Amino acid sequence: ATAALRDIMLASTAKQVRNTPWMLDLACRLLSVLALDRFGDFESDDTVAPVRDTAAQALAAVVCQLDTSDALAVLDRLDALRTCDAPAWEVRHGALLGMRYC
Repeated sequence: ATAALRDIMLASTAKQVRNTPWMLDLACRLLSVLALDRFGDFESDDTVAPVRDTAAQALAAVVCQLDTSDALAVLDRLDALRTCDAPAWEVRHGALLGMRYC
């Protein structure tokens, strides 16, 4: 039983090492979506941003799989988007959505 547990733990660590570059690339692409998406569906007094919302939820799922230093780096990028001086409010909205789900 101990050998089986050790094999499972080693397989899990190997998977994490193998998947980390892919997860970081995915996080970068999702941050790009949050920064660049400008679509907002205006319904009466409310605005719906389905692309940013979905990207923020996916980013939260990715951040959960990253180690602490990489997760903090992603959160730092979200904070940088939140405090940027871009004239488009959608950039800051995307950052806040990302922080909401992370």
